Amino acid sequence: MKFLGRTLRWTNEGIEVEGNRRHVEEIVSELGLSKGKPVTTPSSNAETPNEETERPLNNEERANYRSLAAKANYASLDRPDLAYACKEAARNMAAPTEFNLTKLKRIGRYLLHKPVITQRFVWQPRPAELRCFTDSDWAGCVKTR
Repeated sequence: MKFLGRTLRWTNEGIEVEGNRRHVEEIVSELGLSKGKPVTTPSSNAETPNEETERPLNNEERANYRSLAAKANYASLDRPDLAYACKEAARNMAAPTEFNLTKLKRIGRYLLHKPVITQRFVWQPRPAELRCFTDSDWAGCVKTR
């Protein structure tokens, strides 16, 4: 079954969810990476900003960056492997730089390597007991609580 572009399958083992392929194809295409070299991770700590890569993007580049970062962020709802890298890309939407665009392109190159993933939610027996734990002070963070 298709729902909001996602493919849902009900199997004997459980439920399978596959994200919307259209967003992945658009990200790769709009970044001009269709014939690029794939990478096996969506982010890397090896890259560090320098004077040249800290150049702010122009208005057109900024608008394109924001659009692609938002698409990647939306795709990450169905792709836990993209969650951290996309959060970091979205963090820089206010004033993106060349360095931020390089990191966004890495996400695109990763999508060449893994264009689709399928999440499987395996059927489980009903638990006899349910326990919930909570953190009442939001980990002590003064800003976000």
